[in-house]
Amino acid sequence: MKKFISILCSVVLACVFLLAGCGGSAAPPAGTPSLRLRSEKEQALKVGEGITLVWTTANTEEGVTFASSDKAVVTVDNYGSVEAVGTGEADVTITLVEDTSVSEKVHFTVTRNFFMQENGYKNGTIDFTNAETGGTVLIKDGQAQLLVERPGQAWFFKCHLKRTGCTNGDTWGRWGVGSFLVNAGTPIGEVMLWAGFQNRDENANTCVPYYGGWRTTGNAQETEVELTTSPIEMGGEADVTIIRLGTKHYVIFECGDEVVKTVVDIEKFAGKDTFPGVFGQNQVIEVSNYDASNEEDEVLAALDTFQLAEEVEVNGLDNRLIAGREYDLTASVYPAVTVNKNVTWGMETAKEGVTLTPAGHLTVGANVRGDITVRVTAQSGENVTKTRTFTVVAPPTSSSSLFETEMYIGESGNMTAEAAGATFTAGENYLPLKTSGETWYVSATVQGAEQKDGVRAGFLSAAAGYTKYFRYGIAGSGGTARHAEYGDGYGETFTLNYAANGDTAHGFMGANTIGLLKDGASYYLFANGKLIAKKEAAFAGETFLVLYAEGCGVTFSNVTVKTGTEAAAELEKHAFYVGGYVTKTGNVYKLAGEDFGEANNMNWPPDNDYMNGLKFAQAIKGDYTIEFTMSEIKPYGSSYDGKVLVYLKSERVTASIQFVIKGNSSFPTVALCTNLDDNSWDEYTLPAGVDLLNGETQVKIVKKAAGAELWLNGTQITAVTKSGATVDVDTLLRNNGYWNADTACTPGIGSFKCGVTITNPVITQS
Repeated sequence: MKKFISILCSVVLACVFLLAGCGGSAAPPAGTPSLRLRSEKEQALKVGEGITLVWTTANTEEGVTFASSDKAVVTVDNYGSVEAVGTGEADVTITLVEDTSVSEKVHFTVTRNFFMQENGYKNGTIDFTNAETGGTVLIKDGQAQLLVERPGQAWFFKCHLKRTGCTNGDTWGRWGVGSFLVNAGTPIGEVMLWAGFQNRDENANTCVPYYGGWRTTGNAQETEVELTTSPIEMGGEADVTIIRLGTKHYVIFECGDEVVKTVVDIEKFAGKDTFPGVFGQNQVIEVSNYDASNEEDEVLAALDTFQLAEEVEVNGLDNRLIAGREYDLTASVYPAVTVNKNVTWGMETAKEGVTLTPAGHLTVGANVRGDITVRVTAQSGENVTKTRTFTVVAPPTSSSSLFETEMYIGESGNMTAEAAGATFTAGENYLPLKTSGETWYVSATVQGAEQKDGVRAGFLSAAAGYTKYFRYGIAGSGGTARHAEYGDGYGETFTLNYAANGDTAHGFMGANTIGLLKDGASYYLFANGKLIAKKEAAFAGETFLVLYAEGCGVTFSNVTVKTGTEAAAELEKHAFYVGGYVTKTGNVYKLAGEDFGEANNMNWPPDNDYMNGLKFAQAIKGDYTIEFTMSEIKPYGSSYDGKVLVYLKSERVTASIQFVIKGNSSFPTVALCTNLDDNSWDEYTLPAGVDLLNGETQVKIVKKAAGAELWLNGTQITAVTKSGATVDVDTLLRNNGYWNADTACTPGIGSFKCGVTITNPVITQS
């Protein structure tokens, strides 16, 4: 991006200029050290441009020094090379070393282009004629990207886009704005988030707003998300705003009276600068009324335009507070896409023994009883406030050894507590346990009374007053889905499979044993003897444990609680995260023969979070070995197109060894694909004597910094056959720089459109 304007410099030219007698001030007296500036004293540069100053000296051998009055505007090195790094004005002073009273100043005025016009920072045919005056910029042809010269991890860009035609006959093309990762290792157009419009008629009078993106692995396209259920009448033009703050991108589409908003979180951009900009696919686009900034205060001001608060609610499942305790109150601000969710707290009416800070820290004295009312006010939006009244009660004196029955929330007739369990018959029920701390583990057998949508049961890890919590439990469904739900407090709830769809033994009415391990802010989720996931909460510290049941009758039995080191030891029993579609019996894992659809493509993990596989529970550095027995391979459907995969580095899906099954039941084809190169998909015939479809196959893979070894049935595979030629397998199992001794790898085993049994999987470090 640096563009230097070279101008002849320095002492070498002194005699030429003196003989020519040109430019500068009058010559000093003979023998006096002197400095003569040959460059213009007023300079105008663009950000990213540079200039080398020209000067001459006489009667001195000591040279000169350089200094910038504002290094945020221009920098200068020891040779007089100046680079413009930010907008503004600054002076560069040249001073004689021998006599510091002798100096010259060059004044720099630095501005910046709005759009980047250098090769490598634009694509397509673009007319910048009016860009200098802020006029319309025209994208005329090609797969175009037009970048704004405001890179960073916090910026905003808004403009008016008008689609006036198309090229190459592409009447159904796409166009909009985006966030572009461009640096020395990433060319323009390879890695980007786009947010724009899909034409739904030849003139783009009706369009559907959407977002999507590319990733670095093979330039493959990510899943695209449409933001409206039907096209918008927009006449081919719209005002569009995109704001980046960290990894989140806030997008506003204004199409006449229609306004569509979305938030897209791109974790791949964490810690990486991107450029805002415009994209078009063979569309002719006029870009006007544009504005942008990467100044923090201006970005935050732009975020307020995305969504202000309209409503606020005080969080908490219980209207009771216990005397003598402290609470950190929280509130939920709506709509959910409101950016500034900060609130301020206060007491509606003062009460002796009760204090509440503006940050929400509530202290209730030991002798306080009766009602208190708090008030919360959203910091964004006008007059968005809410009050809530709590009743202060005495500390519980429950005699139960396991439960705080006096603090039960729900209809009293709907709950029965026993020595090691509880039964709920209907409604919403929350029963606290006498367990709290930063590290604990709980398990229970959960059995529902009715399989229907909207019912759920499990555990809460709750802060005092239920002001925030982490939820994990199983959910009922009127269909065949077997999924668990987890969520962080009053935010969004997420789901993951804990058993394959249609697994009748593990439906909501089955006897499911679930477990939850809390270790600070980390939560480990267990189901039916499997460690299925690790999730991070937005808060750590001490919490208390709660059984919850919502929607129908549920029984908890065999409730077991462990704390401290005994709780943490539960992780040592599980070497792998095991996907929900995998059936585990001892050390035998049966992976389902499922077609997971387009959303869960052939790069199975980590795209669907190992739903049908095993993922090692720890990241490993250095060399390691994977060993297991593979049997009962059953490709999905009548036309085979399945794989068993061993991922050597799960963060990069192509760093894998894959056993490929093609053809059909009458003519099956079995091959090996060592897909360690982003651009390779080469299948090779397995050696004679290796029969994957019948019997058992012993698999050993030794991953080394220089490559990997493959062993089948105790024999190292050193050659395979492709197109009649024998190929040295060592050329296939190279790592292509995907790992070295310091690379943290998280290996795994799984399948795509292929059932398989994996027995005794072991991963050992060298």
